[in-house]
Formats: sequence, C-alpha cells, structure tokens
Amino acid sequence: MGRNDWQRLGNEENFVAVSAPPKKTGVLPILGVLVALGSLGVLVSYYLPLYRAHEALNGEYVKLAIHGREQQEQLEQTVTALKRTAADRDQLKAAQGSARVDTEAARANLGALNKALTTELSAQTGKKLIALSATEAAIEIQFLSPTLFRSDASAPTALGKDLLCRIARASGNAAVKYSVVGAASVSDTKQRALKAFPTPWHLSAARGASAAQLLAEACKVAPSAILAAGSPSTDTQAALLTLKLSL
Repeated sequence: MGRNDWQRLGNEENFVAVSAPPKKTGVLPILGVLVALGSLGVLVSYYLPLYRAHEALNGEYVKLAIHGREQQEQLEQTVTALKRTAADRDQLKAAQGSARVDTEAARANLGALNKALTTELSAQTGKKLIALSATEAAIEIQFLSPTLFRSDASAPTALGKDLLCRIARASGNAAVKYSVVGAASVSDTKQRALKAFPTPWHLSAARGASAAQLLAEACKVAPSAILAAGSPSTDTQAALLTLKLSL
C-alpha cells in the first residue's frame, strides 16, 4: 500500500468520524403530540354533545314557532267566525224584534178592523145574512143568504154588491188583502139559468171572479190586493161566497 493509499484511508476515517455522529431520540415532542391529541379529544367529547343538543333545541324551537303561528292563525279564524256569528245573531234578534213589532201591529190593526166590521155589519149578522168570524190572522165573512148571492146566478145581487163595498170602506186605508172564494154545488149547476157552467168548479170560479171584479171596479180596491178562487161544495146550504181579510 502506498503513501497515497494510506492518506486516502486516513481521510475516509476522518470523514466517517465527522459526518456520522451518533443519533439521539427525543421524548418531549412525542409527549407534546399526545397532549395535543388528548386536548382535542376532550374538546370534541365536550363540545360535540353541546352542538348536537343545540341543534336539537333549535329544531324544537322551529317546530314550536311553526305550531304557534298555526295556533295564532286558527285563533284569528275562530275570533273572526265568532264575530260573524255574533253579528248574525244581533241581526237575527233585530229582525225578530222588528217582525214581532210588525206582527203585534198587524194583530192590533186586525182587531180594530174586526170591531169596525162587527159594528158595520151587525144588522146583517143579526138577520143571518152573513156570518162573521175572526182569528189572529184573518177575518172571515160568509155570504149565507141567497138574497146576497142567488143560487141560480154567478154574480152577486145588488144587496151583495152593497155589502162588499161597505166591507171595503170599513177597511179604510189599512193594507188589507182580500181572498174571495166562490162556492157552488151540483144542484146549482142544474139551474136552467146556469147551463153555461157544466160543473161546480166552473160556477164557483165564476162567482169568485165576479165578486173580485166588483171589489176592484165598484169598491175601488186595488186589484193587487185581491185573490179570487173557486171551490165546489156538496153542501147545498153552504156559503155561496167566502171573503177573507188579512193584513
């Protein structure tokens, strides 16, 4: 081995001794990592349940808010319905009160009219030429005597015309409604003078119509206040004309 070789070898040993010092392993960095991981675990284990609880409470709050809003809307609808019902009730009470007043006034007027007709027609009722009766709703006058409405005629007699007009005058300015119902039997249609009326229906309707026409034309009763009809009868002694007055 030459000198250069020894020098090179010596240099290599020196190189190894300088470039490869002994390595040392530290404990503190490992402990730091473990402490950091432990702290993170504590934080996660502490704050994660709190976060979940907060989210759950927030969800319940949202549900309660929605439920409260729905309850508020239902309450407002209920209050509106109650106000409407109260208004309808008050209106109904007012209408009932007005109707009651009108009914009582109509009854009073009808009672006054009944007294006036009773006085006006006392002579005819005493002779049983007519029959007068009254209820809370109407006054009924039956023409009984053939002298008022002959059994062989379809129109009232002169006395019948006079009585109809006296009844109309006794009613005065009251808003009276007249229902005129003629009557006829089979024996009436057999009269020679009534051959133009083949059935009691025809004759009774004609009698009702003639009395109604008389009320309108001779007695000056408004045609809109008159209702005429006919009704056949099997009773030969029945009234040949029935007049009902109502308010």
